[in-house]
Formats: sequence, structure tokens, C-alpha cells
Amino acid sequence: MDFQIQLNQGTNTGALVFAKNQDIRTNIFLSLSINKGSFFQNKDFGCELFKIKKITGPNILLAQQYVQDALQWLIQTGRATSITVIVEQDLIDRNRLDIKISAIQPNGLIIKYTTKFYPVGGPAGTGVWTA
Repeated sequence: MDFQIQLNQGTNTGALVFAKNQDIRTNIFLSLSINKGSFFQNKDFGCELFKIKKITGPNILLAQQYVQDALQWLIQTGRATSITVIVEQDLIDRNRLDIKISAIQPNGLIIKYTTKFYPVGGPAGTGVWTA
């Protein structure tokens, strides 16, 4: 059974609650918060956003690919039927990325997930997450 991480709105923090997940928000959060290669059970799990050191046009496209790759397992395991990822340079702080995710679960539920201010060159999971 998947347990839920209850995200604190407007921060990158959350707390594990012993409630069954009703959607895939926690799966998305963990997939993007863990550096690829650092999860002891599966070295392929996680995201490679930490590799982006500078924001350029090609690196924004690369960041989008990294996020899509990190979430692909949700489609492969049947937890989502489709996932759309948009990565943009933040309008206020040009050294940060905004990541917008829209995922459709098999039951038709649409999950909107946004991380704002992902700092380029910083550790994973340091952005401000909203769901």
C-alpha cells in the first residue's frame, strides 16, 4: 500500500501520513525529489535535474526530458495513462525553473502538479512544490 506524503503548500516540505494514497501526487513528488542513482532499491529511480547547471534553451528541453523520464514508470506500471510535462524558465528568478505536470490516472482523475523555483545547479527537492 502506498502511503501519502502531505505536502505543505508553498514549501518543499511534507510529512508522511498513514493514509492510503488516492492519487499519484506522492509518486510524482518522490520521483522528482530523489536524484537518479541514489535510491538504494533501484538505481534507475529518480530524476537527473541536478545535472542542469545553467539555464539555456537546450538545457530547458533537457530538463523536460529528465522529468518525463523520471515519471515514465508511472505509465509503465499503469498508475497513469498519460503525463504531460512543461518546463519553463521562471519569470522572476532567471536561475530557476518552473515545472508543470499534468497526469491522467486510469480512473480518469487528472492530477495537476507544479513545482516553482527549482534552483538550477542545486540539490533535488529544493523547489517550492504545489499540488
